[in-house]
Amino acid sequence: MLNTPGWLEFIGDRNVRDEAGAYAYINKINENPAVNYWTVCLPGKPAPIGVISLIQRDYLDFPDLGFAFLPEFGRNGYAFEAASVLLDHLRAESHYPRLYAVVFPENTASIRLLVKLGFHFERPERLEDREKLLYSLDMSQPLMD
Repeated sequence: MLNTPGWLEFIGDRNVRDEAGAYAYINKINENPAVNYWTVCLPGKPAPIGVISLIQRDYLDFPDLGFAFLPEFGRNGYAFEAASVLLDHLRAESHYPRLYAVVFPENTASIRLLVKLGFHFERPERLEDREKLLYSLDMSQPLMD
């Protein structure tokens, strides 16, 4: 998934080119307490179709929600469903008063999903020499349908 066109364009090249690199990347994620990844699978099928992430970034006060899916599973509602489950869990447990999402302006599919999830545009950000958009979600608000 890390080498699909969408990941490379909208998330970035993680330089994972072989099995050893994949294991190193996974271990790096697993060892970082600021990073949480959940794999998304279809019922009865063990192969992952995507991931949902919650990452506490140094430059944000609250975690950043992210999602990525294999191209053949995009635009089927899976990201909305998976993110909604995570958001419902976080609301029920009162984990955070607010969440953020950082997205490139040209990633219109992700922006539409964020808005559908109830996120609101806050401001542009200049990060890693590229313009990104910061969206936020007040966790006291119920999930939008």
